[in-house]
Amino acid sequence: MSYSGRNGTTYGPSTTAPSNAGDYTASASFAGDANHDGSNDSKDYSITKALVTATAGSGTATYDGATKSPSACVVTGTFTGDLTCANNPASVGPGAGTTTIYPVVSGAGQSNFQITKVNGSYTINKATQTIVFGALANTLFGDPDFPVSATASSGLAVSFSSQTTAKCTISGSTVHIVAAGTCTIRASQAGDANYYAAPNVDQSLTIGAWNLTGFYQPVDMTTTATIVYNTVKGGSTVPFKFNVYAGSIEQASTSAVKSIQSQQFVCSAGYDADIPSTELSATGGTVLRYDTTGRQFIYNWQTAKHAGDCYRVTMTAQDGSTLFAYFKTK
Repeated sequence: MSYSGRNGTTYGPSTTAPSNAGDYTASASFAGDANHDGSNDSKDYSITKALVTATAGSGTATYDGATKSPSACVVTGTFTGDLTCANNPASVGPGAGTTTIYPVVSGAGQSNFQITKVNGSYTINKATQTIVFGALANTLFGDPDFPVSATASSGLAVSFSSQTTAKCTISGSTVHIVAAGTCTIRASQAGDANYYAAPNVDQSLTIGAWNLTGFYQPVDMTTTATIVYNTVKGGSTVPFKFNVYAGSIEQASTSAVKSIQSQQFVCSAGYDADIPSTELSATGGTVLRYDTTGRQFIYNWQTAKHAGDCYRVTMTAQDGSTLFAYFKTK
């Protein structure tokens, strides 16, 4: 028996049967003897390639700053011979994202196999993060700017914003007080390629209002829902006397007073807050002043000369707190 290759398959002739995939011809001959005639014959046959699948590894993980290894690359089939496979790349990361893993097949007998390659995929998901933003201490209007700080579990920088810009503003991490009331500061971290945005964390503090006392006599104050009118002669001068305290500290600078305004309204209709205000002018060549002897602010207002008019006079301090009184001319 003799074997030889055909159709481009290189083999033999050889008396040893081939084992590799290819196209072959097997030939046999008999020379004959005293009792038999000689004879020969040949047949074509093929050894087909074995079917195998090389599947690359896959996997998922959450970003933690470390590289990751996909699951093992595997060669499967009825017969796999000496075939092995490896992942390319062998590791992924450390950054978040999805990487395609390719199978790389090794083995001396690869020509005997029809190899189907299946790519794998490894995904490193973004990590979540949290913000630690501690409570803020209450403060007082007029206090100096102050810093705030917060940290993100990711180690990324935290940014700040004011949610109450009428009460406080922030530049970088420095808070500036605008007015008395509730100041809310928000700490944020927008995330990056490896981290999702952190949930915002808000912290609020109270900006204490100044303490006002006055108006002192001869002005009577309205302390209930019922208006108390100060009846004054038209064209007369009314002295407004009052004190302003930032906490326990008495203010002696006229800059502590933001405005002194009047609103005229129809006496029978009562006061309407929507009535436009008019800035007052001091009378008798005087101005708003702090009397160091009496230790109080004094402002002289000359009423309108027309009788039967009603007014509300309001003093507004720089922190937004107010003193007000009602007047009726006669």
